[in-house]
Amino acid sequence: MRYLVLWACAAAGLGCDAVTPPDTSAIQAAYQREASSGSQLHSENLRIVDATCNPAKDDRFLCQVTFFSTDDATQRLYFDVVAAAWNGERWELKSGLCRR
Repeated sequence: MRYLVLWACAAAGLGCDAVTPPDTSAIQAAYQREASSGSQLHSENLRIVDATCNPAKDDRFLCQVTFFSTDDATQRLYFDVVAAAWNGERWELKSGLCRR
């Protein structure tokens, strides 16, 4: 998706240096990658259902996320703020959720 936006931006002759905020699926994917780090706080059953991001600085964003655990029979919603950073290839979580 990001590459499509950059291509369209370049085709229109607009400045394409700005990083667009991560969406829900990008934050979920970054969270899932954290499992490989062996974090004790990581839950395979955490599902992010919404994310609203505001720019911080240097390709970093602060995002309010809404999530639930599929282990919870009531699937009650929880909220957290995560710091996400674009590393040039993909999004990484810098704090929040399993990065405490």
